[in-house]
Amino acid sequence: MPKFLLSRYRIVLLLAFVAVLAASYTEFGRRVEQWAYRAGAPLVPAPEPQRSVAVVAIDAGALEQFGAWPWPRDRVAAIIDQLRKLGAATIGLAFPLDAAQTPERLADYQERAVGLPGAARDSVRGWLRRLDTDRTLRQAIDRAGNVVLASGVPGAPGAGRPGEVERLRVAVQSESPSGLGLTLGPLLAAPSLPLPIPPAPLPDFAAAAAGVGATLTAPAQARAGAVALAAPSGDGLIPAFELQLAARSIAYRAEELVRTGAGQIRIGERLLPTASDWLFYPQPPPAGAENIPLIPVTELWTDERASARVKARTVIVGFTAPELVGALATPGGELAPVQWMAHAVSALAGEQWIRVPHWFYGGQRTLLFAALVLLVLLPGRLHGLLGLALAGGAALVLLNGALVVLITQRLWLPVMLPAAFLLAAQFALYLRHRVKVRIAAADHQTAEALRALAGNLQNQGRLDEAYDRLMRCPADRAILDPLYQLAIEYERRRQYARALTAYDHIAAIDRRYRDVEERRQRFRTLTTHAPTPGAPNPGATVLVVDDPSVERPMVGRFQIECELGRGAMGVVYRGVDPKIGRKVAIKTLAFTEEFEGKELEEVKRRFFREAEAAGRLDHPNVVTIYDVGEEHDLAYIAMDYVEGSSLEAFTHRDDLLPIAEVLDVLIQVADGLDYAHARQVVHRDIKPGNIIYDRETGVVKVTDFGIARLTDESKTRSGSVLGSPAYMSPEQVAGKRVDGRSDLFSLGTTLYQLLSGELPFTGDSVTNVLYRIMNSKPKSVRSIRHEVPTAVVRVVNRALQKEPKNRYQTGAEMAEALHRCL
Repeated sequence: MPKFLLSRYRIVLLLAFVAVLAASYTEFGRRVEQWAYRAGAPLVPAPEPQRSVAVVAIDAGALEQFGAWPWPRDRVAAIIDQLRKLGAATIGLAFPLDAAQTPERLADYQERAVGLPGAARDSVRGWLRRLDTDRTLRQAIDRAGNVVLASGVPGAPGAGRPGEVERLRVAVQSESPSGLGLTLGPLLAAPSLPLPIPPAPLPDFAAAAAGVGATLTAPAQARAGAVALAAPSGDGLIPAFELQLAARSIAYRAEELVRTGAGQIRIGERLLPTASDWLFYPQPPPAGAENIPLIPVTELWTDERASARVKARTVIVGFTAPELVGALATPGGELAPVQWMAHAVSALAGEQWIRVPHWFYGGQRTLLFAALVLLVLLPGRLHGLLGLALAGGAALVLLNGALVVLITQRLWLPVMLPAAFLLAAQFALYLRHRVKVRIAAADHQTAEALRALAGNLQNQGRLDEAYDRLMRCPADRAILDPLYQLAIEYERRRQYARALTAYDHIAAIDRRYRDVEERRQRFRTLTTHAPTPGAPNPGATVLVVDDPSVERPMVGRFQIECELGRGAMGVVYRGVDPKIGRKVAIKTLAFTEEFEGKELEEVKRRFFREAEAAGRLDHPNVVTIYDVGEEHDLAYIAMDYVEGSSLEAFTHRDDLLPIAEVLDVLIQVADGLDYAHARQVVHRDIKPGNIIYDRETGVVKVTDFGIARLTDESKTRSGSVLGSPAYMSPEQVAGKRVDGRSDLFSLGTTLYQLLSGELPFTGDSVTNVLYRIMNSKPKSVRSIRHEVPTAVVRVVNRALQKEPKNRYQTGAEMAEALHRCL
C-alpha cells in the first residue's frame, strides 16, 4: 500500500467513512435524506386534482350529534349502507374494529327467550337482535361487498396480539434476483424500518370484508412525505391499508402482489416506485387547498351533493375530530391521518408519485465512496480555503442538481448524506489545515530562532549545544547549510564521529548536497584520530593536518597548521589565531591517556593553575602564553611562536656552538629564569629542548612553563617526578620542595651539554642517572672540550653543586657570572 495512504488524516477519513456508511444502514441515514426531500418537496408542482377518492369525516359535529366515540356498530353499519346507496366504488374504514360490542351472554339470552309466550318471545327476540350490533355491522359489510378494513388507528399503530399477524399476511410471489442482484444486495439494502403491526379486526368482520390492510405509516414517515406500503412477514407481506384501497381502485387484488428481485413491489403489471424499504412518496398535496373532497359524515343523509361527491369513488371513513386523532405534519401542511391516507391512495391510483429508484441506497453509498476517494486523493494544497470552496461548490452542484431532477422529473436522488459527508470532511480538513498553518508558522519562527541560537552557540564553540538546537528544527533544506557548517567545525575540532553524524543527517534530507557523500565516505575510514590504549606513545594524540580533504583542525580558537614536535605527554603544533592572524605554538597534553579518576582531576587542577601562573610572565626571554584550556580529549597551551629551533640541535659534538655564543644564549635564559623566579614560578624542566634559539636574530626564548608550579605550593605529589631525569636537581630527585635554584642546576646541566656535547650525569638506566645526580661529581667540562675557559668551568661547577645554598642563588647572579666570562 502506498505510504501516503497511511497518513494519519487519511486513516481518520477512512474511519469517518466507515461510520457514515454504517449510518446509511440505520434510520438516521434515511432521515437525513428525508430531511432534504422534505425541504425540496414543496417546490414540486402540485398534482392535478383527482376525483377518485373522497373522505367521510367523523368530525366534531358528528360527535356532537351522534355522541362520543365509539359509536354503536349499527350506526357504522348505517354509514356503510348509505355509502353503498350513494354508489361508492370502495369503502375504507380507517378506524379499529378489533373489539366486540355485542354482549358476551347474548346467545344465552336468545336461548332462554325460546320458552317465552309467542308475543313476548317475538318482542324479546327483536330487542336482543338490536343488541347484536356486531352482527348488524357484519351484515352491512357483507351487503356492500367492497369494504376494506384497517387494523389500528391511523397515525398511531400499536402492537397486535399474538396470532393476529397471520390474519393480515398475504402470500406473495417473489422473483429470484439476478447474479448481479445477489452481488449488489448488501449495497442496495435499505435501512431497517421497524413497523409494529396493529391489532387486526375481528375475524367475522375480516371474513366479510373485501380486504384488510395494516395502518403502518407513523407520524415521522408522514412528516417526511412517505407512506409505508407493506411490511415483511415470513414468506409473505402485510399490505398497508392504502395499498389495499389503491389495488381495488385499479382493479387488482392484494393477492396479486409480487416482490421483485430488486426488492421492490409490483402489483399486477404496475411497478410501484419505491426502493427496497417499500416507502412510497406521493406528490405533495397543494398547501391550503382541498385536493381530496372532505364530506362530514352527517351530510351523507342531508346534503344533496353527497351522491355526486361519493359515487364511483374510493371513500375512506375516518376521524378528523381533534379529540379523536392528532393532525400529521406533511409536506402539504397539517392533515388529519385519514386525509393523508386518501392522498396516498389517490397518488397510487393516479401515478402521481415521486419516483425512488431501486438503487437509491446503493447510489447513496457509491457517492459516499466517491467522496472518500476525492478527499483521500486531494492534494494537501487544496485542504485550505480553496478546497473548502471547491467542496462547497461540489455539494451545491449535487444538491441543486438533485433538486432540479426532483422538480422536473419527479425523481428523487440520494445526495444529501454524501454532500454532508463531503462538506463535513472537507471542513475538518480545512480546520486541520488552519491548525497546521499556524503550527507551521510557529514552527518556522521557532526553527529560525533555533538556527540563530545554534549559530551563536557555534560561534562560542559550544558545538554540541548548537547541534542539539539544529536537531530540534524540522528536517528540511533550511537546516542543511547550518548543519554543514557545524559539521565542518566538528572536523576542525577533531570530533570526526560527530561530524559524520551531522553529514549523515544532511544526507537523509538531500544526499546530493555539496560534497556530503564524499565526506561521509572519508570519515568512515578515518582512524588516525584516536590511538588505542596500550599503543606506543599513548600521549601523542595526533591531529590530522596533512590531509587536504579534511578541514584544518581547531584547538580552542586556534587553527592548526603543522606539527612542530613531540614530547612525553603530547605534541606541539604550529597554529594561527584566525581573528588576528597571530602565529602561535600549541602544546597539547593528552591527560586522559595517562591518568584517570581522582588522579586525572588532580593533574588537571594543577596544570591549569600552573599555566595560569606562567601566563602572568612577560619577559623577552620567556615565551608568552596566550591561552590555556581543555577541548574534547586534549588540554592545551597556546604560546608565542618563535622562529628558530630548540638548543637540542646543538647538543651533539659535531654541532656545538662557539663558546661565546653558548654563553650569550645562557645569559638570556638566566635572565628569563630570574624574572620567573621573582614571581614565584619555577620551570622544573629546563633543558635544551625547552629553549628556542634563532641564530639569525639572536633571540632566545624559554618555553614550556606548562608543568611549572608556584613555589609557595605546600602540597606535593608523593613519589611524583616532574621534569626530564638527566636535567633534574638533587632536591628534585629527592622529591623535596624546590625553588628557583633547582632550575639553575638544570641550567648548569644544559650549559655543560652545550659546551661538551655530553651530559654531566649518565648511566645505563634512569635509576643510575638519578643516583649519580645525587652522589657523583661530573668530570670537568674542560677534559672533554679543552678550549673551555677556566672561568666558564667555575660557573659550570658552581651551578652543579649538590646543595642549593652552594649554587647561584638567583638567575641574575648566574647571568652576571656568565657576563664576566665573556
